[in-house]
Amino acid sequence: MTDIAELSARELLRAMRGKEISPVEVCENTLAAADAAQHLQAFITIDAGGALRAARESEARITAGTPGPLEGLPFPLKDVEATRGLRTTNGSPLTADNVPAEDGATAAAIRASGANIFGKTNTSAFAYTDDSTNMLGLTSRNPLDTRRSAGGSSGGAASAVAGGICRVAHATDGGGSARQPAALCGLVGFKPTYGRVPRYPMSDLWNARSHSGVIGRTVDDVAVAMSGMARFDPRDPLSVWETVDWASIAGAEPPRRPRIAYFPGWAGAPVDSGVERAARRAVDVLVANGCEPVQVEVDTPSMSQVFEDNYTAQLLYDLRDSLDRLDLIDDGILDGIERASRLDLVDFMASRDRRGRFNAAMVDLFDHIDFFVSPAQSCESWFVDVGPQADGTPLPASSSERMQLLLLFNLLGWPAISVPCGTTASGMPVGLQLAAIRGRDVSLLQMAYFAESLFTM
Repeated sequence: MTDIAELSARELLRAMRGKEISPVEVCENTLAAADAAQHLQAFITIDAGGALRAARESEARITAGTPGPLEGLPFPLKDVEATRGLRTTNGSPLTADNVPAEDGATAAAIRASGANIFGKTNTSAFAYTDDSTNMLGLTSRNPLDTRRSAGGSSGGAASAVAGGICRVAHATDGGGSARQPAALCGLVGFKPTYGRVPRYPMSDLWNARSHSGVIGRTVDDVAVAMSGMARFDPRDPLSVWETVDWASIAGAEPPRRPRIAYFPGWAGAPVDSGVERAARRAVDVLVANGCEPVQVEVDTPSMSQVFEDNYTAQLLYDLRDSLDRLDLIDDGILDGIERASRLDLVDFMASRDRRGRFNAAMVDLFDHIDFFVSPAQSCESWFVDVGPQADGTPLPASSSERMQLLLLFNLLGWPAISVPCGTTASGMPVGLQLAAIRGRDVSLLQMAYFAESLFTM
């Protein structure tokens, strides 16, 4: 008897195509697992009826010999992605009853791949913070210790995958929101080059900050998921035309003497010493196995203000018609709206200019290195009733101050991934962030696959 829960995404797809397991059986197993794990608060909505209908359709396509690349694979979407006929709350009571008439571009790509969108995962309101607590009354829990947070804003996705409900889950990453919760829960979180996975609709299609990505159990799970997510969509003006063989990373030769630069922190933002020690030990393992450490002298300016100026201006615009309903808006979002209201046009354009100059500086840095390496989190998964701390001291209230090492690659639009690399003294997972220059997604996944094989030996 095949244990569905133990199959990788690749193995599960192969078993369904080989008719060893039916998509309906996989779907029923997934729904039962989600029902048994309600205490994790991983989901805002489960669409059991729609999921079973989709599973029967997948079974028919497999029988007809016309399966999609992810046919029958359970693949929940974060509840900020529009889904046709399925409630999309954005994690907020403001839009709790929103039922879109059309799929967003990411949802359309995943649905077209044959994957089964069986539910919508929990998120902070409008994916604004690095936690997943919201005014809908939900806080996604870390399955490794349910007293602790799964992080965010894709905390529901991480909770679902770490809780054994599914192998992969869609995540958005606007400032680390796929990589950080993955790191906290011992998973892989991947944000591809901006445009690999299309985004639409959005009020500012040119901002190129919030990527669609994926959280999975392993690097290979993530690569398999990308084979169905990535596609060109002309509605997204930054959508990438290039096709990529995402599945090619499995069994690929390890990179030859890749040049890595390790950054234990950025702009003085706090990183817990236990997290940093685990990340540094992982770097030592990489160096011992052929990676070339490069010592670089580079400015590490705080990019928090640049990030906030770009983010909060769009947030204020998006919520401009809801400002008479402040009782339904989270305090963190209210702070962002207030900040944006003070932003004048000159300051806004200055931040956009700084973003462009930062890109040029990082391109220069990557003339000397192949991969940027750092901790993928500022602290271990925190107790829900305490909040995030580094070495016993509360972290800054601003998410952008806490996520400096991660949001850099959102401002750049470059690919970045978090890979489990160790644990803290309390036994909670630590992730190592690996990042590459724009377009080198496959090289990055191959490097992550290599690193994962070393860290799990």
